[in-house]
Amino acid sequence: MIRLTLNDVRSMSDFDTFSAGYDLNAAQLSEITETTKLSPDMMQIRAVTRDEKLFKQTINLYDRGEAVKLLGQCSCPAGSNCKHIVSAALAFLDSVDEPQSGQDEGEDLAKWLQRLEAVSEKKEPVFSTSTVILYELRQTKDTRGIEMSIYTARVLKNGGYGKVNKARPNSLFNSYNPPEYLREQDRSLLKLFSGVVASMNVTARLEGELGSLILEAAIKTGRAFWQKGYSAPLTLAGERSLALGWEEQEQGSRIVLDAGKESLIIPTQPLYYLDRKNKEVGRLKSRFSHEQIGVLQEAPLVGKEQLKRVGIELVKKVPD
Repeated sequence: MIRLTLNDVRSMSDFDTFSAGYDLNAAQLSEITETTKLSPDMMQIRAVTRDEKLFKQTINLYDRGEAVKLLGQCSCPAGSNCKHIVSAALAFLDSVDEPQSGQDEGEDLAKWLQRLEAVSEKKEPVFSTSTVILYELRQTKDTRGIEMSIYTARVLKNGGYGKVNKARPNSLFNSYNPPEYLREQDRSLLKLFSGVVASMNVTARLEGELGSLILEAAIKTGRAFWQKGYSAPLTLAGERSLALGWEEQEQGSRIVLDAGKESLIIPTQPLYYLDRKNKEVGRLKSRFSHEQIGVLQEAPLVGKEQLKRVGIELVKKVPD
């Protein structure tokens, strides 16, 4: 009998695919429908896995002495050795590893420790391409917000990036044949991104709850930058308080929202600031509502003779 092990299943895919398949199996979304012994050193497993919809898997197992090789085909867009294949293989492994009456408890513990090791050992996926996705943030034309654009670039051997190009939306958002340089964290981010852009645009204004999720996800990739500053990626920083003040100008004074020197406000929900000097992004603590902030950002110039009256009105209307 072919003795499949957890290491055999783990070696058939990269870490992210294995983890996704492990989660599917843990949720009991895979079911073995048929197992067939084709020869003393080969067998076939048929299964179904419920994900976005029902997908069918066929997995061939080849006994190679010290290990078992798995080759799987799935009806999902990925086609082969995908997370559904991993889930189905783990479901088969679970079925043959079900404890029999009188089974030694030490054996159960050893298998459990082996499974724990498999999900704890993080392996970085190996990509056959040096191309990566970059996320660039810049101020909007009306200067009241921040927008993000998606680019692609080659990683240079000595560090840094080669020529930066605007991403091709017809390739980037192709769920059936996505580009091979797409990391798992990019896939999740692009799903969020597609929810805030019209058609297949690659530039979006960051606003509301979805904007904050996109912003954090982009920074966590380590490939988010402020206006072509590709040598210093943006990082997450601590919380700041949003202050209300006056800015003196030649023709009068204007109400300003202050997030700190060299910092811009990102009108997401919750609010964020972007520190252009230190290349940092963090949350803003404020009692102002998003509606109040929008109106305050549109404040007109106030002459010296009106300054006192407007200040009193501000205290009445915006006590915070």
